[in-house]
Amino acid sequence: TIQLSSTTLVMNSVNFAWACFGDLATQKIIFDIILRNNKTVKLADWVICNSANDLEPTLFTLTLEIIPIGPLLASSRSLTGRWLLGTSADHSIACFLSHCGWDSTLEGLSNGVPFLSWPYSGDQFLNESYICDVWNMGLKFERNESGIITQGETKDKVEQVLGDSKFESRALQLKEMPTRSMTE
Repeated sequence: TIQLSSTTLVMNSVNFAWACFGDLATQKIIFDIILRNNKTVKLADWVICNSANDLEPTLFTLTLEIIPIGPLLASSRSLTGRWLLGTSADHSIACFLSHCGWDSTLEGLSNGVPFLSWPYSGDQFLNESYICDVWNMGLKFERNESGIITQGETKDKVEQVLGDSKFESRALQLKEMPTRSMTE
C-alpha cells in the first residue's frame, strides 16, 4: 500500500489502473499511456477537473495547479440506465449499484443517493473508499474465498443499505457538496 501524505487515503497498489489487467503486455501499455498523459499534463499551467474542494480537500491542498469546478455533468442529470434499486411506492431511487467510476460517483452524490459499490479497476477502489469509509453513504461488497460476490452477500448488502436510514440521510446531507465548486 502507499499513502501520498498523512492526510490522504491509503491506496493498494494492486488496484492501480495498469495493475488490474492480467497480462504483463497490457499492463505495460496502460502504464506507458498514463506516463505519457502525466508528462503532457505537466505542460499545462492549470488543470480543470470535475471534482470539488469539499470532496477531496487534501488533494487540492497538495496540488494547487488543479482547479476543481464541480461536476461536468449537470447536477439534475438522471440516473436512468444504471443499476438502481427503487421503491415501488413512489418510484424514487433508493440505491445506486455502482462500479464507482468518478463520473458515476459525482452523479450519485449530486442526486443524494446511497451506494452499493462494486469497483473493477483503477480509481474505482479509491472512490469506493471515499463513498464507504469517508463519506459513509454506502456499503462495500465482500468477496468469498474464490473472489466472487455471492447472491447472499448481494441480498444482505441491499437489505442493509435500504434498511438503515443513516445511508439515505448521509447521502442527502452530502448532496450539495459536488456543486459548491461550481458556484465558487
